[in-house]
Amino acid sequence: LMTATVFAAGSTTLDAIRDRGHVLCGISEAQPGFSEATESGDRSGLDVEFCRALAAAVFGNKDAVKFWPLSANDRFKALQSGDVDVLARGAAWTLSRDTEFGAHFAGVLFYDGQGFLTRRGNAVASVFELSGASICALPGVMGEQGVKEFFGAQRMRYQIVTQDNWDDLVKAYVAGNCTVLTGDVSLLSVVRSKLATPADHIILPELITKEPLGPAVRQNDPQWFAVVRWTLMALIEAEELG
Repeated sequence: LMTATVFAAGSTTLDAIRDRGHVLCGISEAQPGFSEATESGDRSGLDVEFCRALAAAVFGNKDAVKFWPLSANDRFKALQSGDVDVLARGAAWTLSRDTEFGAHFAGVLFYDGQGFLTRRGNAVASVFELSGASICALPGVMGEQGVKEFFGAQRMRYQIVTQDNWDDLVKAYVAGNCTVLTGDVSLLSVVRSKLATPADHIILPELITKEPLGPAVRQNDPQWFAVVRWTLMALIEAEELG
């Protein structure tokens, strides 16, 4: 009923999608749990499944979708230019993205946040036990700045070890150049799974930031926005109902 009503009302994006015969969905580049592809090209992950749900909502066919892997730098440009109909790639819902980038977030699909990974042998069970620790962190908001604000508020001492590249930062942690590695907990989970002995490392339970990730569309397109929002809400409802 919802899609029938939306189509009757008419929408530039919806008309384009219907004429094209598939949804153009912007997803993250290879990121376990969110967007992965096998050698044969089969895709899986949270981003991918949301795109398929959108295709099912519009066409009654979950395969009526084409995927565009996008880097962090390109994702909002691709949305603004019309290269994709929806940005399903994990992006945090922020004020600047709602204004400067012209994005309209449909809701929250996944809550991420800045966490900490450390060796089990350090006998640390909480972020509040990290006073005096050396911390491997990327420069910027989701790294060094988050540590500075949290540790400053808690009046805890710390030492920062920075690298501009995430892979180099992980290597620094593996080499023992720092006590803990900090970053989005989703990324830390991937790092831990790829370590030689994952069981020797733990992700501390606390998050020092809260990052609401969700699908975004272009502004001033209320009918397409409604399809994306209600698809999101239907998925959440379906999971709650088992």
